[in-house]
Amino acid sequence: MTHIYLFCIASVIISCVSSQFEDQIPPLFSKPTPITPHVLEGNYTDNPIHVFSIGAWVMIPRLNVSIHTVQSAETSSMISRNCTPIQNNYSNVTCDVYLKAFVDRERTQSLEFKFFANSSNTNAQIKYESVTLILDDVNDESPVFESPSYQILLPENFKVNSTVTNVDIRATDPDTGTAGQVFYSIMSSGQASNLYNGYFDISASNGDLVLKKELDYETLTFLQYTIIATVLFSVLCRKSLCRSLAVKKHILY
Repeated sequence: MTHIYLFCIASVIISCVSSQFEDQIPPLFSKPTPITPHVLEGNYTDNPIHVFSIGAWVMIPRLNVSIHTVQSAETSSMISRNCTPIQNNYSNVTCDVYLKAFVDRERTQSLEFKFFANSSNTNAQIKYESVTLILDDVNDESPVFESPSYQILLPENFKVNSTVTNVDIRATDPDTGTAGQVFYSIMSSGQASNLYNGYFDISASNGDLVLKKELDYETLTFLQYTIIATVLFSVLCRKSLCRSLAVKKHILY
């Protein structure tokens, strides 16, 4: 009997990559910490605040890696960096980023900062990365009335507990959430302010004006009040945040 043996021979080719080519691999950015950074709006010009950290690395430990801000970006002057290089199996650098500017959420709700990372090999490519900083709202705005003053004309037989519909008292606050919720109150004003007490009430939530006391033209032909806008139950009334309300009565013939 004749035996036939079959053999399979595979060839393996191992190529060596030039270290010069390996050195040209661009740095890689790691995710910022936190991934989505937030900061309260405010003035950090004199007291910079840490807002996030960002890192970059290259696989070649003999190379150095560094992170820089893109100077052409509008936001580059708003931050500073404190970078720490780390040498281990890779070449790493981590930069703590500090905000050193006045930021106002009512002007912009977020800021984008642009960075680039390069290695000590000048022939290697540069890597770019951007980080978006979210501005959180602070109750730093004051309510603003839609009208400089209010004047209304009511008949003396206007029903008690009725809502006055020929005036729209409104104030707005550009802050968001509860910080922008406006509450209303009313107080009598003028030289005869004591005589005007108790005639009107105002809805704290929507500014609706309600007659609470019967009108009498023979007793009073004119009533004067000040409407006050408050935010978060903290009175923010200034001259520009209070509005006068003049109520004139007339006789129905």
